[in-house]
Amino acid sequence: MDARTNLSLGTRDFRLFGLCNPDNKNDLAGRFSVPVDGWESVSVDSDFWRTQWGAVRHHDGFKSPAVTERGGAEKYPYLINRKSIDTILREYSGNADAPAVWTMIRGWPPPQGSFSSILTEQLISAFRMAEKPLWLQQYMLIAGLDPAFTSDGDNAILQLAALGLTTDHVLTLGFMDAYKLIIEASSKRPVTYQLLDQVLKLQSELGFSFENLGVDDSGTQSVADIIDAETGCRTFRVNFLNKATDMPVSVVNDIPANKLYANRITEYYFAVSEFGQKNQIRGLPSEAAYEFCQRRLADNKMPRRLERKRDLKLRIKRSPDYADAGAICVGVAREKFGMLAGAVALPQGTFMPMSADDGFDESLLREFDIDGRRNNYQKSGF
Repeated sequence: MDARTNLSLGTRDFRLFGLCNPDNKNDLAGRFSVPVDGWESVSVDSDFWRTQWGAVRHHDGFKSPAVTERGGAEKYPYLINRKSIDTILREYSGNADAPAVWTMIRGWPPPQGSFSSILTEQLISAFRMAEKPLWLQQYMLIAGLDPAFTSDGDNAILQLAALGLTTDHVLTLGFMDAYKLIIEASSKRPVTYQLLDQVLKLQSELGFSFENLGVDDSGTQSVADIIDAETGCRTFRVNFLNKATDMPVSVVNDIPANKLYANRITEYYFAVSEFGQKNQIRGLPSEAAYEFCQRRLADNKMPRRLERKRDLKLRIKRSPDYADAGAICVGVAREKFGMLAGAVALPQGTFMPMSADDGFDESLLREFDIDGRRNNYQKSGF
């Protein structure tokens, strides 16, 4: 799929056919199979639908002619049959709802994914985390930068996001575009300064404040140092390996995060799930969603800890740079502005629990100011 554009060059009639067993709706198979009317328009019983690229034909093993037709196993010896299905089911104690059965027999992403993760496709869909927000009034721009230092290694990603009040009267983090920064191995300019140049250009075009830019400062080469020195501002530095904060987990759970999570990155990933389940996440990009759903917990011990990035990279053949950049945005919203799951931030820094029974005073909304300029983005979206 990655090579399809190059393969199509110079052709008169280019057609691509793929065969896949999707692990989830955000993996490579799932992303190229999205129905034109969204996943809600189809189900596991759907056999065919259109996509923006072409069409998908879905083959459910339980509907195989070798299963449904009399004498089908002999007539179609190359298709999955009842004996094959029973053999697979025995491996999972007869559980026809096991994730592997959904993926390998039914050819359909399992509802809960095939392993335990902090965020799942079902949660993303149920709480509409991928939908674009409708802003009530002004919103404030923030950004998260996950740097990379090699031309053939991890991606350097800058994720733009907005923090404000939606028409649902909910303090919301709305993800916007993610920008991949390019590192040129042939350039005589140091890598950190190549990243600086692109961040300065994006800041000029997008209008976020450097004080509201979160930067992963976990590596040995500090991009944050260079940005601060060049701009005279103080970026929000994040070290994923640092101890989790002592902030409450949410409005209804006042346990300090450092009692539950081993480090900042684990705290931020759980915060994405917490915010999302309180309808405080919107616009979650598909790239980031896939990576959030793939990241597992290291074990079931307390405090909780995410699996090592290198283990994840070995498994999914990519680094979770989009998710990490998004997590940094969550860190900025949480640590710099005090955003809690289930709360609306007040000007004096206190919190008001959200309740359908409680009235809401719109005058409590902060009128955010970016670099001394009034941010007049309205509810027309992004």
